[in-house]
Amino acid sequence: SNQAIPTLIATRFRKRFEMKFTNLEIVEAHWFAFLAYPLSGGFKPWSLINLSMARWLLRAEQYIERLAGRWFGFRLLMVIEKS
Repeated sequence: SNQAIPTLIATRFRKRFEMKFTNLEIVEAHWFAFLAYPLSGGFKPWSLINLSMARWLLRAEQYIERLAGRWFGFRLLMVIEKS
């Protein structure tokens, strides 16, 4: 999917989004998938890393997501709550 749109909504246009959709509130924005995702090929049939390296990278990414997720994450999980 186009990651630019949710990233812009979660950051630059957050207030505009919440003003336009008054019954919706962005509760959480969580960026993830740093190195393991692109090295694994994503949804492609090829991979640049083996299974054990992917597991190691995923565990390491869990520790740095909170600190560096906003700048290095390839994916964004956004929770929008309706009031």
